[in-house]
Amino acid sequence: MKRIKAIVVVVLSLCLIASFSFAEERGSAKEAKALLDKAVALIKAEGDKAYPKLQDKNGAYVLKDLYVYVFAIDNAIVKVHPYAPGMIGKSWLTLKDANGFAFVAQMLEGAKKNGKGSVDYSWSDPKTKKVEKKSAYYEKVGDVVAVSGFYK
Repeated sequence: MKRIKAIVVVVLSLCLIASFSFAEERGSAKEAKALLDKAVALIKAEGDKAYPKLQDKNGAYVLKDLYVYVFAIDNAIVKVHPYAPGMIGKSWLTLKDANGFAFVAQMLEGAKKNGKGSVDYSWSDPKTKKVEKKSAYYEKVGDVVAVSGFYK
């Protein structure tokens, strides 16, 4: 019986350690906002010449599970997405989340009206393979919108 208790304690401890490690790999809301601010400054300085730097998934604009993507403000044509390069050149204007919410259209509307903001939506988490709550900060930079999202 003591051996079973010891095994249970070890397994639970490993699970707890794993959950802390998993949490550390997650980017926070503060980190997502800082990453977006950094990307916006780059786009303002370099225009579309900034895109290769933003596209580099091993570069300075990817942190933990956070990254920046960019789409055109008029038609939501994707300009940058480090983890979905096949999406570049495609419109996300009608893209909806798992609950049917048109979150990209919401970002476009907010960017046109206020210049920046945030939006909450539900999206499949590539780590857990489950639909999770996600938030994204966005900001209009010229004729594009830069976005950085994080899982809650």
